[in-house]
Amino acid sequence: MNPAGAETPVAMQEPAAGAPEIWHRTCGRDVASALPFLQTLGAAFGGSRHRIHITCDAGLQLPTWVLASLDMIVSEAIANALEHAFPADRDGDVWVRLSEAEGRISLVIRDNGIGLPDLDHAPDSGRGLIETLAQRLGGYARLGSAPFGGGQVSVIFPREVEAAGRAA
Repeated sequence: MNPAGAETPVAMQEPAAGAPEIWHRTCGRDVASALPFLQTLGAAFGGSRHRIHITCDAGLQLPTWVLASLDMIVSEAIANALEHAFPADRDGDVWVRLSEAEGRISLVIRDNGIGLPDLDHAPDSGRGLIETLAQRLGGYARLGSAPFGGGQVSVIFPREVEAAGRAA
């Protein structure tokens, strides 16, 4: 989570450490390739004994303000998985998949940990942050236990996101 808190507008969020070469600050008019962005973000968690797997549609490009929201969603989901999904001495995997189909962008973060409890939806919680960011993108988030075990965060939003979502 950004040290400034969830109230900072998405367009003003800082990129993941090590991502400046793909980050543009032009009020969201520029686009960037999603795959290297996600790979850099996943590498930021490289010190963990757990494995982070990144999959993204080849050539998928998104406005940088959208990538800023995805940065926060993915960071929150991975950090929570690494902290809560794997009991002591248990190795695990976290998969991040970003894809586009039928005019929609789908982001799925899944782990093979102990599952996700049904927690509160307080706006200041990690779950609340993810739901708020998904809404800013014009979409929705679903958080819960995945089929066959583990936790899963899914965010679906339209490919053509309204520019007004940036300032929300």
